[in-house]
Amino acid sequence: MPDLLPDALRQRLLRLRLRPRQTRSGGLKGERRSTRRGTSLEFADFRNYVAGDDLRKLDWNAFARLDRPIVKLYEDEQDALLHLLLDDSASMGALPDDPTSAAKGQAARQIAAGLGFIALHTNDRLTLTRLSAPQEPSFSGRGRGSVAGLLRALDADFSDGPTDIVGALRRFSQRERRGGMAFLISDLFTEGDLDAGLRALLAAHHEVTVLHTLSPEERQPTLSGDLRLIDVETNAAAELTITADLYEQYQQSLAAWQKGIRAMCARRGVRYLPITTSDPLEQLFLRDLRRVGVVS
Repeated sequence: MPDLLPDALRQRLLRLRLRPRQTRSGGLKGERRSTRRGTSLEFADFRNYVAGDDLRKLDWNAFARLDRPIVKLYEDEQDALLHLLLDDSASMGALPDDPTSAAKGQAARQIAAGLGFIALHTNDRLTLTRLSAPQEPSFSGRGRGSVAGLLRALDADFSDGPTDIVGALRRFSQRERRGGMAFLISDLFTEGDLDAGLRALLAAHHEVTVLHTLSPEERQPTLSGDLRLIDVETNAAAELTITADLYEQYQQSLAAWQKGIRAMCARRGVRYLPITTSDPLEQLFLRDLRRVGVVS
């Protein structure tokens, strides 16, 4: 498999940090500023002294000027908890008669690798869960030394069948009850009620981002003529004649489907980002993810 994180991309990712809406401590110090006031040496603000405050934090100069006790506040640096939820169903991998389709699964792996790299290099805790096996993480670790383990976990083949995305999200939410940043990387091709899966994540106090990952062929098919199409996950077949009208219907249906998912995410307070897997990774990390407030 080609390198998931080329050196040039790694160097650019080193400048980025995750931006959780609410930092949740994983129990160890990280490298981000929390909204909590804590014990780092980074000054944040003043407030009036109240009984029980640490007297060592009194600002005696301010006390002399204002004739009342003032306490210095400091930023507390906390670690975030990042969960990568990778759809590894057959539709995300290579199609039997289309070697170029492997690029979709490769792009999904690279997105997961990039997010994981950012987290591990800021000492955040990271888990990787394949939706085909949500009962346990494929990878769990923290710190820069864990990057190689993450890349090995991502190197495994995708499954050869369908994945119940909604059921997988529910089982993951039952397993991981401590909230964190949860990134769902998927084409969202599922028969279930995706809203139910998102609700399960939110009920477990996860901060959810949906990275809706589609290939260029799925967005703008190049098919023509009389065809027999076979679903790669269910083996269901359909006989079609591709006409200009049918192509237009497909485009309208695709747009309506994504619009519905975007609206559903907005109602739930879930970040939603559509991704075309042919787009440059640098654009995704340095522009698109920053635009939706995931990284800075």
